[in-house]
Amino acid sequence: MQNMYKKIFYIIILNIIFLCSSSSQSIMNRLDNIENATFSVVVYSDSTCTKVINSSAGFFISSDGIGVAPVKNFLKTNYIKIITKNKAKYNIKKVISYNKYAGLVIFIIDKEKSRKRIVYLTSSPKLEVFTEKLFVLGYKINKISYQTDHCELLMVNNIPLIDLTAGLKGTYKEEQIGAPIVNDYGNLVGIAGYCSNFNFRYCLGAQVINDDNWVTLGEDWQRELKVVFDDIGMLYNKALGAYALEKWNIAEHLFSNIIQHTPKDINALALRAEVRRQNKNIEGMKKDFETAKKINGKYYLLHYFKGLHSEKQKHYKNAIFHFQECIKINQKFIPAIVRLGIVEHNYNNRTDVAMNCYNLAISSSKLNFSAYYERARLLLYKSKQLEKALNDINRVIELNRYTPGCYTVKGAIANRKNDFMVGLNAFNIALKLDKTNYNLLVYRGVSYYNLGYYNKACSDWQKAAKKGSNDAVIYLNKYCK
Repeated sequence: MQNMYKKIFYIIILNIIFLCSSSSQSIMNRLDNIENATFSVVVYSDSTCTKVINSSAGFFISSDGIGVAPVKNFLKTNYIKIITKNKAKYNIKKVISYNKYAGLVIFIIDKEKSRKRIVYLTSSPKLEVFTEKLFVLGYKINKISYQTDHCELLMVNNIPLIDLTAGLKGTYKEEQIGAPIVNDYGNLVGIAGYCSNFNFRYCLGAQVINDDNWVTLGEDWQRELKVVFDDIGMLYNKALGAYALEKWNIAEHLFSNIIQHTPKDINALALRAEVRRQNKNIEGMKKDFETAKKINGKYYLLHYFKGLHSEKQKHYKNAIFHFQECIKINQKFIPAIVRLGIVEHNYNNRTDVAMNCYNLAISSSKLNFSAYYERARLLLYKSKQLEKALNDINRVIELNRYTPGCYTVKGAIANRKNDFMVGLNAFNIALKLDKTNYNLLVYRGVSYYNLGYYNKACSDWQKAAKKGSNDAVIYLNKYCK
């Protein structure tokens, strides 16, 4: 009998080892596939293509040889080569389109004489999950080798013109701008960005490849690119990266550079107005609003940012007006739909309007974590639909685990479902993210108590009571005598 138990134990261990190794192998295979789809955009000094003067990264998105890469190296010279991991070299046949705000181009290579199969990458909103550890893959042309850099996720934001964007902590450099970024599961999540002047790194979400900001180029694509990018280059890309990281001073500086070159750029004016509001420069914000209004008083971003300012000032009727106007002008602008729902709920207590807003936002985009978060709260506290609320809050955590309150909501849902261990784990994470929120101690105490950890529960309630929590005092008197 003892031998039989030993045998079963070894089988279990072997199965665990097999599953772990299979999972690791699967991720390694995916990373290898991504490396094969990644290339370097190499700029040479002359037609001999012997002296490299610059490089960046990119990756293929189609078996036809269509790739995406930063625009910067397509402006300087005709002597450009696309070099893949297996040392295949391709000329640029044509640049198809550009995205001014992402600072990217989509192009097609000349592969008529090549029979080599093009490996390419695809993305899916269901897979675009920013895990804590991320991988940046890029071709180091000066070392003639690939290099995979590890990055830590700092924060995630839904921002205008780009949508899902993440701030990163890492060491990758200029030549890896445009490289694909993948998560722990080996799935493509975005495109590497880097601002060398201010030394910060960020990731444009992979959804940017399919957004509405791409402009198709004609046959004279080189001239058209220079008209758009000669003055501003990658400034928009970097300014929006700083905006996503909430580096407001840097963002203001970069948007000011854009406005200096293109004074009537209403997007830059509207974004700088919001950055100035974040910097508490209200006079500067108002000046930008006035300048933008003279260019186009009915511009959607102008109404959106005025709505945010009104909401902050607790002028809720004005906020609702501006969010509604924004949506009338641009029905696809999800942030305004979400903010309208929040204000209608908080100010007018119109939960039906709020729920309609969140449903519309989520049906339009699977990437706006604020919409999922607000809907989860409504489902939990107003309609008691716990399973739906749990699904929504899990999606929030997938998209942005740093969303304030997301683990608190998950813990509250779990406790109501009597899943107190899940609730305990959620409140533990919430406390790590927000150590000063004593209400979390009250909630965690409930989880502890229902799991039989009475001393720990009473300890949490005592700490919360000292901070002024009336609920904690009630729990102490009732359960900790």
